[in-house]
Amino acid sequence: MRPALIFPPFKETIIVRPDDKSFGFIHKTPVAGYPTYDKKGNFVGSVDLSNKGFLGKGTVTYLTADIESEDLIFKPKQMTGTAKKFFMKEDRVGAVKTPQAAGQDVKVNWLPFRDSMYVESKAKDFTLFKAEGFTHKGVLVLTPSGLKGRGVFEWDGGKLTSRLIAYGPFQAGADTADLQIKSLSGGGIAFDSKNVDGELDFDKQDGHFKANTADANTTLPLDKYQTSMNEFDWDMKEQTIKFKADPNKPGVFISIDPNRDSLRFTGKTALYDMKTNLLKVGGVEVIKSADAFIYTEKGDIEIQAGGAMAQLTNAKIVADTVNKYHTITRATVDISGKKDYKAKGYYQYNIPGYEQEILFDNIIGERVGGGSRNTKNVLTSASGPIKEETNFRMDIKTFFKGEAKLEANKPNMRFEGFAKIDADKLPNSQWFMVNTSIDKNAPTIRIKNSRNESEDPLVTGIYLSRE
Repeated sequence: MRPALIFPPFKETIIVRPDDKSFGFIHKTPVAGYPTYDKKGNFVGSVDLSNKGFLGKGTVTYLTADIESEDLIFKPKQMTGTAKKFFMKEDRVGAVKTPQAAGQDVKVNWLPFRDSMYVESKAKDFTLFKAEGFTHKGVLVLTPSGLKGRGVFEWDGGKLTSRLIAYGPFQAGADTADLQIKSLSGGGIAFDSKNVDGELDFDKQDGHFKANTADANTTLPLDKYQTSMNEFDWDMKEQTIKFKADPNKPGVFISIDPNRDSLRFTGKTALYDMKTNLLKVGGVEVIKSADAFIYTEKGDIEIQAGGAMAQLTNAKIVADTVNKYHTITRATVDISGKKDYKAKGYYQYNIPGYEQEILFDNIIGERVGGGSRNTKNVLTSASGPIKEETNFRMDIKTFFKGEAKLEANKPNMRFEGFAKIDADKLPNSQWFMVNTSIDKNAPTIRIKNSRNESEDPLVTGIYLSRE
């Protein structure tokens, strides 16, 4: 007989089965077995024909896989069953490279004329590769073109989830997948990218991925940042991830920490060090915080674990962002969020004949005024001391000592302290109290209460005492 190409013709005596009175037989294959489904595979064991169907007990071999089963059901175009053991050998030399894979208590559905065998684990995950620690949860599909998987591929370093994963001897790839890379410290996920196309090669210890859509984002949970840079290379040996950006379109980086109010900036390069969870971004020209533009010195910034931005040095602050009244240079800046920063820096206060600068040691960009946290206005203010020995001039004829202040939304600086007229005809000139805003290009000093440092009233002119 030749039952629907399941096996080649063989001779057997048909009997009446005593249990159900049906015609049938029990037949044992030769030691080498029978080619199965027009030589798609091979079967070694015994077949049992009755009213219960065409059943089998033994080992089915398909491509590089072996399935040992006690309850196979052979149908004209399909074989189903369960198996306590599933095993397929690694093949690195054949035309189609396949990995080692093993499973226990699996469910098998073989569609030989569609060149596909579906194996689903009923209890434990499949183990993959010859190295330990690599598993697949879901369904494995063995085809002449290789081993595919539907579900979750996981190992000590990460997890790849896809409806179709292609496996090589020590590789895994997918054209549509979600990739998560685990923290080296075991403290959760360090890298999370959705809808990517790429491959992991554990022989070469690298991975290459690119997002399938232009608006895809990658999240760095430990750094609390998200980026639109959607192509990256993972060096598993060095434990670094190098991002690639479109040369004509810098990547966007956005803080996902609620306390940083979605602080954002753009960069042209990025490198994530998994050993330190340090994100280095290059090509960052400017960062907006509060009502100020903060320009970096070389375009390099660092985001530390937890989301804090490393201190910027030799930066430039331009405030506010609308009028750009004030510029502070050689600044040291700590940016806390989209609406908060603190800094120190130098302000040029040049007047005809004198080039001067003020060190503002207390620059603050913050929320001000009424309303909720999200609706408050933002304002940069700055203050710094001016000492007498610096011979600082408010204008060309007036010295000043005290504190200089500015607010970014006002064009003129405020001076609170004491002034003294620089006049050779007043040899006894005294310091007098001032609290005024001055336009250095058209200076006018307003004095409401003329008192000296001892708070004694000051007068000018010729006076006669009553005595």
